[in-house]
Amino acid sequence: MRAVVRQREANAGLTARHVAIVSLAIAGLGAFDQVAAQRTSPGARSGHAMAYDPINRCVLVFGGVAAGANRYHDDLWSWNGSRWSLVAQWGVGDGPSGREDALLAFDGASQRLVLRGGRLSGAGSMRLLTDTWEWDGRTWAFRDSLSAGVRLHGNMAFDSASARVIMFGGVSTDRRELRSDGRAWDGSSWRLLLPPTLLDTVLDGGAAISGLGVLTVPVAITQGGSDGWAPTGVLRWSGSAWERLEARNAPRISPKVPVSPGPLPGSLVMFDGACCMTDRSPLTWVWQSGSWTRIAGPQPSKRRGANMVYDAARHRVVLFGGDSGTALLADLWEFDGARWTLVATGNPR
Repeated sequence: MRAVVRQREANAGLTARHVAIVSLAIAGLGAFDQVAAQRTSPGARSGHAMAYDPINRCVLVFGGVAAGANRYHDDLWSWNGSRWSLVAQWGVGDGPSGREDALLAFDGASQRLVLRGGRLSGAGSMRLLTDTWEWDGRTWAFRDSLSAGVRLHGNMAFDSASARVIMFGGVSTDRRELRSDGRAWDGSSWRLLLPPTLLDTVLDGGAAISGLGVLTVPVAITQGGSDGWAPTGVLRWSGSAWERLEARNAPRISPKVPVSPGPLPGSLVMFDGACCMTDRSPLTWVWQSGSWTRIAGPQPSKRRGANMVYDAARHRVVLFGGDSGTALLADLWEFDGARWTLVATGNPR
């Protein structure tokens, strides 16, 4: 028996396509899932995936690590600039399982959300996921599990020039093999775009879409040290190859920092939570016109596993959650191009 709860967010900036359908399996529904379905905000988490939905003008958050040993969120939330709304919470088999470090992008051609991969960790082991799902605003549909191979910490973004979601970068299960191939999503499988290129010298970075196209900030696998990792530049996807752009004054950063388009034209924003650097405070950097600039002023607190995306309708970068090292976080911050503002608080777990 299933109870389907329809929650209309008429004042939340969502269209009928995003009517929240909460599908819960009554038999055997765990206490953790019951509590999740009753929340009015996503709650503390890290390693979650985020994407911006330009059709409904909202930020979407999926999954992430939950408080407690080996527990993961499997819910989908939206943020419209003033409030959170639970878009979907489902029972086993209704959608993608809970996970961390999944890739998420809104496909502007199909107007569907594409979710790919992620990982499960516990008891000293790690399992990488290879499944691909699509969310059409009402239901999740499983699409693929084999065509893109195994990768961790890759990047994914919608390329408006080719009208395709592209995926690139990351490492293999043992973190020794660099995944420098590019893949494009055609709605049923991941097609090979290009053989190893400039990305064969990098480990990881962040992908973003700006006025300049799809950009990534790669980080060299061999340049880590006590003062952090060094971005090797800024790369732009031309549709057939990667082009290296100028990036003067590149900072030393923690690994796996979130990167997003910025409110300034043709800019990128990079937030370094500095959680791996005990003697450093969080820093925000903006890349524009070929140079990185440090942003002064108050910053979100120290953390890892946070994520952020650009809200194009409101011209704000939205950062949510993370792990402080002692607790999971549930706060939401917005960056207007000059300063950060704490917009919503939540209880750490």
